[in-house]
Amino acid sequence: MSNFINQTCSRSSRPNVQELVRWKRPPDGSLLEAELWGISKGLSASWSIEIRRLIIEVDSVEVIKLFRHYVNGAATLSLVPYIMAMMNRPWAIKLEHV
Repeated sequence: MSNFINQTCSRSSRPNVQELVRWKRPPDGSLLEAELWGISKGLSASWSIEIRRLIIEVDSVEVIKLFRHYVNGAATLSLVPYIMAMMNRPWAIKLEHV
């Protein structure tokens, strides 16, 4: 399960991201796709509430390898280029395996 944690918002109107994104494997999807959807939705939610520093914790070594060895245009999953474009926005992101 992908979790976006360790960012507590200073204003009470902005929720803690840890509580925003929790994903479970969809019944018709792969584990890798579930991880990627969690990352995608978490990045979108974090950006929309103006969080600019976050840690992405992923329990899949495959996902970590996918992003660390990403080559533009070589991804077989359509979410990967979208996620990479989001990660290249002006913010600080740390990707960790847990």
